[in-house]
Amino acid sequence: MLDVDLKGVFYCAQAAAPQMIRQAYGKIVNISSALGTGTTPHNTAGSPAGSSAYASAKAAVIQLTKTLARELGPHGINVNCVAPGTFLTPLTGETRTPAEVAEHIAHRTKTVVLNRLGTLEELANAVLFLASDEASYITGHTLYVDGGRTDRCDRRARGLPMLTLYYSPGACSLAPHIALEEAGAPYALQLVSIPKGEQQAPEYLSVNPRGKIPALRTGEGVLTENVAILTYIARSFPQAQLLPEEPIEMARCISHMAWLSNTVHPAFTHIVRPERFATDEAAHANLKATGRQNIWKLLQELDALLAGREWVLGSRYSVADPYTLVIYGWGKGHGMPLEQLDHYTALKDRILRRPAVRRVLEREESRLLQG
Repeated sequence: MLDVDLKGVFYCAQAAAPQMIRQAYGKIVNISSALGTGTTPHNTAGSPAGSSAYASAKAAVIQLTKTLARELGPHGINVNCVAPGTFLTPLTGETRTPAEVAEHIAHRTKTVVLNRLGTLEELANAVLFLASDEASYITGHTLYVDGGRTDRCDRRARGLPMLTLYYSPGACSLAPHIALEEAGAPYALQLVSIPKGEQQAPEYLSVNPRGKIPALRTGEGVLTENVAILTYIARSFPQAQLLPEEPIEMARCISHMAWLSNTVHPAFTHIVRPERFATDEAAHANLKATGRQNIWKLLQELDALLAGREWVLGSRYSVADPYTLVIYGWGKGHGMPLEQLDHYTALKDRILRRPAVRRVLEREESRLLQG
């Protein structure tokens, strides 16, 4: 890989430079990659292995371009570089199945501000521009031809912190975990096991003094509460279209999430944590039984709400959908007959077909994958 992507560039410049020096004129355009600029790899199924070697070679091409520009500039030679983002080429299909190609396109599109992949003609036009006299006063420059991908994905390269999600598998943190994956966001995961009580450990209480999961560390501080976290993710990565722009639709999305957080979620607490509502252990059985009844009514309400809708908001997917999926998983985990809820189960099945959702559920080893 280094022989082709780095040495090949050097040898081509070495061969062409003497003639260009003799004629006191020349244009050299090297090809790097968005990955060479510090972007997050975000490999999808079928992506070739060796990202570290590839990124190193492409980053070196950028530095080589700058050095050659200084050395050859006095001879009237312009040396520039193009750093392409994602473009579909014959190689895209050679290493992937048709389903993997579709996943690759969908995932990479979400990492692009222009919300589409580029065409080879657009890439060629960038190279032609740098090779023309229209770019006669440009040298040592790397032109990003990536639809805006670099401006969003290279947070670490630009000194900006990665987002860190504090999560516990199967908890309501599943919703922002999915949202981050859907958005193509650069993020890290920090496991805080609720079954082990780690949310009450001093290390985590220093992050979230309330001892609740999830929490999201951002460059501006820590966010808590799912509604706030999901809204932040959606607004931070608008190209993913996870939150409506229209005020009324945005309000409906937030309203649904607030209902899940304030009404549906606490109903499950009566089953899981009855001691929070009664210190008399004799009352715990009744609290659990009443909790199950209330939860089932809420799940039926959700099912009725989803009648005739593809997603929670109708025809558009949003951050409200993965949060609604979390509740389905909890109901299933408590042995409730969710298969009787046709509309809710159909929504669950549609959400599970989304590649980003599958990746997260596999990572968390979710019971939702068990059928």
